[in-house]
Amino acid sequence: RPRIYARIKPEDGEDEALFDFFDDQQLCLESKDGQQLTYNFDRVFGPDVQQTDVLSAVTTGPGGVMSALRSGYDATIFAYGQTGSGKTYSMEGGKGWPTDESQRGLVPRLFGLI
Repeated sequence: RPRIYARIKPEDGEDEALFDFFDDQQLCLESKDGQQLTYNFDRVFGPDVQQTDVLSAVTTGPGGVMSALRSGYDATIFAYGQTGSGKTYSMEGGKGWPTDESQRGLVPRLFGLI
């Protein structure tokens, strides 16, 4: 079964917080008409979560990407979101990478594991 994750982009001081509430498996926000919307995920990564923590969650365990690859299955990590939502940061890395190893994204980290 596909696992669905959400990652909240670290704040850069320019954007206001989008979510009213989040925990390990849920995001809540208010729509323009005032309705409370709740979305459930297998895991929600908050803005303070490090790249290594995201990598560990998506690669390990029985449903992880590395387990699937080693068992001969195809595996995909798909990043989706609006412009500026943090897809490139998560997948390729932050502006400090390659100088700052902690900013290295999922793609170069996965290649290192393979």
